Amino acid sequence: MHIAKVVDFVETPTPSLVMEYFPLGNLEDQNREWPITMEETLDLLFQCLVALNYLHLRNVGHRDLKPANLLVEGRNPLSVKLADFGLAKVETAKSHMKSFVGTLQYCAPEVYLGKRYTPSVDLWALGVIVLEYAYGLLAEARGRRRMDNDQCVSMKKRGAAWCQCLVDEANDWDLDPLIDLLTVAMLRIDPEERLPAGQCLKKGAIWSFSMGTTLTQEVPYRQSKWIGKVGSVIMTTLRLSYWRLFGANQRLPMRKVVE
Repeated sequence: MHIAKVVDFVETPTPSLVMEYFPLGNLEDQNREWPITMEETLDLLFQCLVALNYLHLRNVGHRDLKPANLLVEGRNPLSVKLADFGLAKVETAKSHMKSFVGTLQYCAPEVYLGKRYTPSVDLWALGVIVLEYAYGLLAEARGRRRMDNDQCVSMKKRGAAWCQCLVDEANDWDLDPLIDLLTVAMLRIDPEERLPAGQCLKKGAIWSFSMGTTLTQEVPYRQSKWIGKVGSVIMTTLRLSYWRLFGANQRLPMRKVVE
C-alpha cells in the first residue's frame, strides 16, 4: 500500500519506533542526485494515490505530504512509500482538522485561510508535487523558520494567492491526460471539488484507456515537445509571482506549525 512500515519498538534507552530501511533516502534527495523523470513522476503519483486512498478511507490525514516524506525503495522502476506521520491526524465527529500545520509550499488553500479542513489537503499536496516534477513549475524550496502570529495573518493571504497562482498556471497548459487529472481532480481551490484518492485512480485509468495508451506513454512525448519552449517561461512567471507574494529575498519555509 506504499506506506512505510514500523518493524519494531524499543523502550530503552529512549522510546523509539524502528522503521524499515530505505538506502536510497527520500525523493527530494534522489531528485538532486538524478532528476526524477516523467515516467517516474507518474509512478509516484499513482503509488501515492494508493497510499492516500488507504489512509483517507480510515479518516486519516497525513497533512505534510512532500518529497522529503516520500522514501524511495528503488528507481528501476521507481517505488516510493509515504513516511513521517508526525502531523497526521484521525478525523472524527469530535476531532476536526484546523491547525495551521504542514510544509507551506504544499499546503492547501483552506489551511492558509484557517478554515476547518479534511484529509483532502493531501490530494492538493500530491498535485503540487506532481506539478513540480512533471512540468517544472516550482523552484526548489529550502530553509525553515518559525513565524509569529502577526506574520501568520499576512502569510494566510499570501499563501492563498500562491495557491491560486499554481492553479492558474496549471490551467493554462494545453490538455494532456496528466494535467487534466491534476486540474480537474486534485488542484481545486474548493476542497469539495477535489475527488477522493480512489476516484482519482479510476479517472486516471479511464483516461488512459480512452486514449488507447497509458499516461506514461503519452505525457513524455508532449513534455519533450513543450518543456524547452514553455516550461522555462512558466517557471519564471511562477518565481516572479512567488517573490511578489513572499518577498524576493525570502525562501519558502519548509514547515510552519502553529500550536
